Amino acid sequence: MTDMRYTIDSEYAHLQTYPWSGMNNGLYGIYKKYKNDVLDPTNFFTSHYDYELPYLIAASKNYEKAPYKIMVVGQETMSWGGEFSHNNNYSPINPWNFEVEDYNVILRNLKYPNDILQALMLLYDERVNKEWGLGGHLWQFYINLRSGLEKQAPYKFGLIHNNIAKIANKAGDKVDGVGSNYSINESLIGMIKDEITITDPNIIICCLGNHNHYQKLVSFINPNIGELVRTLSASNVVTDLSEIEICNKSRKVICCYHPRYLNSKKGGIKTTTDKIISMLRKAYNVSIIP
Repeated sequence: MTDMRYTIDSEYAHLQTYPWSGMNNGLYGIYKKYKNDVLDPTNFFTSHYDYELPYLIAASKNYEKAPYKIMVVGQETMSWGGEFSHNNNYSPINPWNFEVEDYNVILRNLKYPNDILQALMLLYDERVNKEWGLGGHLWQFYINLRSGLEKQAPYKFGLIHNNIAKIANKAGDKVDGVGSNYSINESLIGMIKDEITITDPNIIICCLGNHNHYQKLVSFINPNIGELVRTLSASNVVTDLSEIEICNKSRKVICCYHPRYLNSKKGGIKTTTDKIISMLRKAYNVSIIP
């Protein structure tokens, strides 16, 4: 790529126009495969009173153009499906008790495509890529990282957010087969590996803390990431950069505590995100642009 001076503010949303990029078409393809092979056979999209819809990601223009790509991996996203209610031009659904048909009504009202996978990718594009998600510690971590990189190293780094548990159970209830530490998320680790292959991040930042079940899930991607997670402690809230082979390619990996814990430490979340930005700038020899 030669022209790095694109306008950042207009580069986040990506799916509002067709045709979609090759990267996003690739993501859609794997989601369709997992829907057919893993989710539909379990009647996942027929009734899901007990759990959320899957967290499907989409690449922004900014991410696709950036010379250095970062995937930030959180734990899970509760109430993700309820994000359709952000429009407020219709009666929002109750995120604790709904069926897929409720989504279909909302999709028609919003003129989304009548395809739940496309709709969830569009939802992500609007709420994560364009509007930076919702309030909360995890989003504050993501926003600090993104805005800090834009300020200190513009046009160099693109971010995409993911979760190691693709499906959350509602309100923290332990519903058989679905919570972050249950089998359905283990069966979707292959989906995450496919997402990594397609989006091809140079850097993966895991802000999972050192909880055993998240550590187990990330270890399925590479056991060395799980070992890195184990080094986190009250005095070591963020690891140094490590080189780990992930999906047949060496990638840089950083692990840190969950932002909720980081917020309780002296200096809060910003202390950690500033340290990560400094590590990335040093690793890629990126000077601050005045």
